[in-house]
Order: sequence, then structure tokens, then C-alpha cells
Amino acid sequence: MDKQFLFGFPIIKQTIDEGLYDKTKIVEDILFNYNLDENRNEWDSHKVHYGRPSSNLHHSHGDNSNNNFKKIDYSKLIPIYNEAITNALNQIYFKKKIKWNYSIENYTCIKKNNYMRDHIHLGCDFTAIHYLKFNNNEHFSTNFINTQKHSSYTNKLLPTLSGSLNGAAIENSWMSDNYSIDTDENDFIITPAIVEHSIPYHHNCDTHRITIALNIILE
Repeated sequence: MDKQFLFGFPIIKQTIDEGLYDKTKIVEDILFNYNLDENRNEWDSHKVHYGRPSSNLHHSHGDNSNNNFKKIDYSKLIPIYNEAITNALNQIYFKKKIKWNYSIENYTCIKKNNYMRDHIHLGCDFTAIHYLKFNNNEHFSTNFINTQKHSSYTNKLLPTLSGSLNGAAIENSWMSDNYSIDTDENDFIITPAIVEHSIPYHHNCDTHRITIALNIILE
């Protein structure tokens, strides 16, 4: 397990053992749905969203009741996620013992020319991303956006400091407009839900990038 700080926010990364559940079946069912409609995008179907282009991707959120698509069976992942979330939240310094619950919100499947606009997760405290199918040579990791005001002008006002820092180090992400965490297939990353993020435009991507998103709520 790896705990780091992104723009000052705690980011906890661990690995999900793919041998503990039927990963092949879940991937096959998601790819079946993708082949039915690669732009299953009820979540963000407006052509323009607050002046920005809407997402272009296959995404199950807002469309889970659509009987034209296969229902994804996450049942074997539930106890695995329970343990992973417990381990992660134990790394956060709460004032007292907490209770929490979570929901598997959606899956996302993208390929060539797909992307997801920047957004946060509302109505929850933390969010998790499980990188179910991810190829480092073809896929972009999640792009996290630094919404702190200083990030837009530090390069100009503090050029010496900005030029001296190693921008690849997550500890220095506070100086950057955005940052992408090194990601491998089977990674499970938990962040506070208010950390804005997106999936960059995939220009040349011949394999599918599949993630599962969870929302975690403190009781």
C-alpha cells in the first residue's frame, strides 16, 4: 500500500489481486456492452457542458437500468473492495473510529478517440478507481486537476522555484496545474471525492481501457 499527497490531498494506492475474482468474465461483459454502443454516455450526453465539450466514452452511470446491455456481476468484488477500503481509510487520521459504506457507481470503457471531461464526485466523501484493464504503453492514467488558484501562476511568479523542482515527483504536484499518478493494471486508488479529475483524449489507442468507480460515504 502506498500513501502519498497530491496537491496536499491524501492519495492511497494498492493492488487488487485479479486471482480473487472472475476478472475475465467482467471484462468480457463490459466489452460486449461496448461493442453494442461505444458511446453509452447518458451521464454526460449534452454536446456542451458549461462551455466545455461533453465526454465521449462508454460509461454505465445513469444508464444501469437499460436492459439492452448486460448487467455486470460485481458480487465477487464486493468483499475485496471492503477489505481494500478498510485498509485505505485506516491510513487517514480520523478523530474517532468511523463507519462507512460504499457503492459501485459505474464502469468506464474507452478506446481510440474517447475521453472524459473533468469532474468531481458529488454526494460522497471519497472515491475509488479500480484499473481493471490498463496498458501503460497505450493508456493515459487519470488526470487530476489542481483547483488551487496559485497553480495557474506559479510558473510566472516563481520561475526559479518552479524550474528547480522535479515536476515528476508527486510531492511537488502542488506547483502543477494537473498531475497523473503512475498507474498499472489492477491498481486501486482512493482519493477525496472533491479532487477534480478527467481521462485525457486517447488519440491512438487500439486496446480498451476499463475502470470501475466507487463512491465511499462516511456515516
